[in-house]
Amino acid sequence: QLRRAALSVPLNIIDGYARNSTRELSHFFRISYASLQEPHYLIQFSYGEGYLRKQECQELTDLDTEIVKMLWASLRTLRQKSQ
Repeated sequence: QLRRAALSVPLNIIDGYARNSTRELSHFFRISYASLQEPHYLIQFSYGEGYLRKQECQELTDLDTEIVKMLWASLRTLRQKSQ
């Protein structure tokens, strides 16, 4: 479930790039951001259930945070280009 949820993030970005439109790309970046909420929850759930150790949970959470930052930076850049 976690792999499937995590895979939807880059697949949405690829889909957005394939549309050859800044507006569509922005839309798919926002979808990717929303898609990140599922793995974020699953990481926390897995830790709570004892499937992940604290260090593993922290590493995955840090990675999640970094991906969110990259998506928002990309969205900000696209907005600036479209103005």
